[in-house]
Amino acid sequence: MAVITEPGYRRELFGTTIGAWYWFGFILIRLGLADLHDKHPPMLAVVADVITFSMLLWSLYRPWHMGVRLGDRGVTVRNYLRTRRATWAEVRALADGTSDGSQWRLSVTLKDGRCITAAATQAQRGSPPVLMAVRQAAVRYGVETAVSGIPPERPGTCLGPGPEGKRERGRLTWYIAATVSTAVGTVLLIWWGTTHGSHYSPAALAGVAAVICLMCALGLAIDNRKRQAVPTPDRGREGEWFAVPLPKSAGFAPGLVARAEARNDGIMLCYFFAPQGTGEPALDQLLELRPADAVLVQKLDGLGKDWARLGRAADWALSAWPVPAFRDSSKAKGQAVKFGYDDGLGFVGAEVSSDAELENLAANEVLRASGTATALANLLKAHPAVTAARTAAAPSPRR
Repeated sequence: MAVITEPGYRRELFGTTIGAWYWFGFILIRLGLADLHDKHPPMLAVVADVITFSMLLWSLYRPWHMGVRLGDRGVTVRNYLRTRRATWAEVRALADGTSDGSQWRLSVTLKDGRCITAAATQAQRGSPPVLMAVRQAAVRYGVETAVSGIPPERPGTCLGPGPEGKRERGRLTWYIAATVSTAVGTVLLIWWGTTHGSHYSPAALAGVAAVICLMCALGLAIDNRKRQAVPTPDRGREGEWFAVPLPKSAGFAPGLVARAEARNDGIMLCYFFAPQGTGEPALDQLLELRPADAVLVQKLDGLGKDWARLGRAADWALSAWPVPAFRDSSKAKGQAVKFGYDDGLGFVGAEVSSDAELENLAANEVLRASGTATALANLLKAHPAVTAARTAAAPSPRR
């Protein structure tokens, strides 16, 4: 059985656990247990001691046993709070995954649409030993594998009506219920302490638990909201032209959707051009533009709501607008990396290149629609000659 893990992540989590017990454990031990030993029956104090030290041992045990176990019976993913298992018959692929778009994690994709992410494999880039072990296991057990060690631009979970969305909503419901229960318990303990002249340490413990559950619920709700699928009407289609209004009434920068992932929350590849005059351009003004005229080629998370949709040319050809290479935007010293993608925006590979070759390539990151106008304005300021030439050659804009 192969056990796959990133040692650095486990060591960091173990240290964080020790620090949490050092700084916050005194609330449970000093206040809660001291009060129990002083004012309550010995048996209750012993039970509290056993529970507390069991929690301590469990919290220190789990980090060192996190990982992915690949064996004849299937896949076992041990995360900090939960262990999940799947047989090879249930596994569709071992693929690149992420939790936030910046850190890589191994993702076990199941045939029913669920996605199990292995936290113990987290790293900025997948390490060669981890990737090699995953690929060898995939070949041995006959499952599809697509691991590059590069984190996807966004988490793979789309919180729609599928099983993954139901699981996330179930977790959120559980956190809300736990928050309400512990909050009610805090009120009852305060009332009990007032009527019996006791200290409020049990109420303080319940209050801390309520705050923790509330913070978890809020964090999960915010995360789910960020990952909601973009409504289909707001998605651009390949070959569609649009116009981005620039700040300070600087005109409209035309753009073209050259590629769009099939899923509703997928990313897009867009070509952007210098403004043609100061007014909103018409579709027939843009049909002569070619990839060489673009001032920026960038991956986007979607089109802005205030961007004018100009339509799609009837003779638009996918082959005329290729997917370019991108440069590494992590600014790693001494290493310049070029990334390649296929026509479906799927990762193909990465290779070390020279700084001169990568100078004119776009960064390998997803630009948010909300920041596109500012990014284009800054880019056009840095290349005023391009803007002037394009504006002078532009036909009369649409009124």
